[in-house]
Amino acid sequence: MTFDYEARFTGSGDPRRCVVSALAPADTYLSFETVYTFETITTVRRRDGRELAAFRWLMGSAPGQGVVGGRRVHMADFAIMQGYPRRSRAFESLDTDETLTRFVWRRVGRGKYDLYTQHDIRIGQYVEASQIQDTPDGPVYASFRFSFDHEVLFLDAMLALCVNRWIDEMILHTM
Repeated sequence: MTFDYEARFTGSGDPRRCVVSALAPADTYLSFETVYTFETITTVRRRDGRELAAFRWLMGSAPGQGVVGGRRVHMADFAIMQGYPRRSRAFESLDTDETLTRFVWRRVGRGKYDLYTQHDIRIGQYVEASQIQDTPDGPVYASFRFSFDHEVLFLDAMLALCVNRWIDEMILHTM
C-alpha cells in the first residue's frame, strides 16, 4: 500500500501534548493541549484556535468523557476492544462516502500503529522516529502516512490514536 499523504507530530512525544500538521486534508493543524489541574483536560484546537474536541481524563489518566464537534462522547468509544484481536482497537467515523463505519488502530510494535478500514485494508501508518528531528516547526518525533483525504476521518483517527497511545503507555508503565 502506498500512502499519498503525511502528517508530522511535533512536541515531546506525549500524545496529550503535541501538534499534528499535514498538507491534506485541507492544510490540517491540530494542537493537543493538556492542562493538569484538579481535573486533567485535553483540548484539541485548529490553527485559528477554534476548539474541535475536549477530553476529560478520570483521575488524571483514565479515559473519561469528551466533546467532539459539539457532541458528547465516551473516550472508550475511541478504543473499542470487544470483538477485535489483541492490540487492536476500533472507533467509528465517517468514511469517504459519508457513511458511519468502524476503523481499527492496530499496535504493530512499540511506537507503531497501523490504521485499517472495517474491510481490513490498511489506510494509514503511524511510526515514531528512532531519533527526534529538529525542524522550524519544532521537534518531529513521529509521522503518520495515510491514503485518504477526509477531514472528519482524519480528526477522529487522531483522537483515537491519542487515546490508544495513552492507554498503551499507561499499560507499559505499570508492567
